[in-house]
Amino acid sequence: MPSKKYSEMETAAFDAKVLMRDKVAGKSGIVNLQFKGVKNQKIRLDVLSPIQTHIASLALNGEELSYVLVQTKQAYRGMASASAMVPVIRVPMNPKFLYNIFFDQPIVEKNWTCTKDKNDMLKECKTRDLKITWVSREGAARVLEIEHPKAFLQINIYKYQGDVSPTDSKFTLKIPDAFKLI
Repeated sequence: MPSKKYSEMETAAFDAKVLMRDKVAGKSGIVNLQFKGVKNQKIRLDVLSPIQTHIASLALNGEELSYVLVQTKQAYRGMASASAMVPVIRVPMNPKFLYNIFFDQPIVEKNWTCTKDKNDMLKECKTRDLKITWVSREGAARVLEIEHPKAFLQINIYKYQGDVSPTDSKFTLKIPDAFKLI
């Protein structure tokens, strides 16, 4: 368990469970998430089913986003943009906000407002159609919610794994040849 806040950490690795609800399709499910990150530089997310089969992987390196969607054998490599995230989380969200979400940093962009709780911890960041809420914190464990008219995600971070090396090879996502680029 870290002794300091995520906002003060430069690197982190943890496991989470994510409830994903597609409001348009009326479907929901729970996935496991393995996170590795270097604040404001690199993120790697691996998404696994409840029985630990690989569903997707995402890597964000600076301005470049890559991901693979295993079930549809699709992949993306290109600029980090809100529209590029729709196939992954059903929400048009700038992937760079993942740094803010997982390292407890306010989003300082036009049309965004953020508030803190009585302990000076980030509580909520929102814009017209997207709201990110830090619901609870207990040591390294946290619950976050991302609300959008098309989808809802609840992220329950339950197992802190420690620091990661910025040179970890996992930050580079290899796209299999059989996958179709989208």
